[in-house]
Amino acid sequence: MGFFRSDAAFRRRLVRLLLTEFVWGVGTFFVLPTTTVPAFLTARGATPVVVGLMAVTMGAVPLLFQFFGRGVLDRFRDRRLGVIAMHVPVILPYAAIAAADVLLAGHPRVMVGLCIALLGISQVAVGLVVPVWLDMISRIIPLEWRGRYFGFSSGAFALGGIAGSSALYYLERLAGVHVFTAAFAIAACFFATSISVFATVTVDADVFLHPAEFPLRVRVTAAARACGWRTDFGRLIASYSGVLLSAALVPFIVVYAMDGARGLGYPASVFARLTVLQAVGGAASAITLGWLVDHHGPRWPWVGATLVIPVVVVLLPYGGWWPILAACTLLTGVLGTHWSISAPALLEFSPDGDKSAYVAMAGIVAFVPASLGPLVYGGLIQHSGYEWAFAVAGVAGLAAAVPAMTLKRRSREAVVRRAED
Repeated sequence: MGFFRSDAAFRRRLVRLLLTEFVWGVGTFFVLPTTTVPAFLTARGATPVVVGLMAVTMGAVPLLFQFFGRGVLDRFRDRRLGVIAMHVPVILPYAAIAAADVLLAGHPRVMVGLCIALLGISQVAVGLVVPVWLDMISRIIPLEWRGRYFGFSSGAFALGGIAGSSALYYLERLAGVHVFTAAFAIAACFFATSISVFATVTVDADVFLHPAEFPLRVRVTAAARACGWRTDFGRLIASYSGVLLSAALVPFIVVYAMDGARGLGYPASVFARLTVLQAVGGAASAITLGWLVDHHGPRWPWVGATLVIPVVVVLLPYGGWWPILAACTLLTGVLGTHWSISAPALLEFSPDGDKSAYVAMAGIVAFVPASLGPLVYGGLIQHSGYEWAFAVAGVAGLAAAVPAMTLKRRSREAVVRRAED
């Protein structure tokens, strides 16, 4: 049985979901938090510590609010419309940043603070959306196809990223110093278009039906119980935390490339080329990793993801030769679409039932490394140099590989059944 089933309704739903991811990817790569946003803040005079604060806002803040996502969604009578409405506060801050950058052109420090605050509002909304979105997908896409679905959806997102980052590359040449203002405005338009596409997806009402929700304390306790070291879910969360700690270095790569005193000394316009390369790396890895997850389980693909940053930090000091920096950026693209592995892994290794609580618990556990990492790297870079930040990130990635290698393999029977499908 092929991935594209004979069910016409399923095919239409699948194509529209993939188109949703593609268009969202176009918008995301106009304002990528690992290239465009740190370059924007640096151009407005932000220090590495401030860039680290931005990375905390973008990477860690949403993790704190994931347990509340289902409660917010359940307030809507029509859950599908609720998912759409929950994206509105994700999108509007990007349009507000574009407008503020014009109005506050003479106040760069104020603009830096306002940008981080608005991104924080957007990421809080992202934190509410993620668990209910993944729970919805887990009910739409059967287990044996999730690897490929997340591979294809991550690939669609990354292909959209190639389109968006390529457009950004030419936009930078045309708009010059106004490129950032235009990028935020265009991103908001593509985000709105993406959700408009999702609005055409038919999602049965029973997809959102669950037994009556337990009190928050009970849900947290049940999810925490699944995080013990003896469970595959618990070891996955431990590894996930290490990956987030190591991946927190990625926004500083563009800063390192642009730093003429202690870094590689590339011109500021390099951020556009790096954005394109991250998109290409994400697209190339997403479909391949999704296929591997379906055919062999998430264990070894996830181990590979843990080793990305250790490889990158060994190569980066030689990034003055462009092919090396390009290779490092292509590798970081794997982390840009890591949910092609992490999402099916979280859904597969978590207990049965409402998956949103377990996705939320993964976020809560990962909050500490996701929030400390950018601040630690920013402080190390500012006061001790890039070498120390590279060393800490590399060790974190190697440590994340240890629990990853203990995850159970998918049973031979499941692999054979998948091959027959």
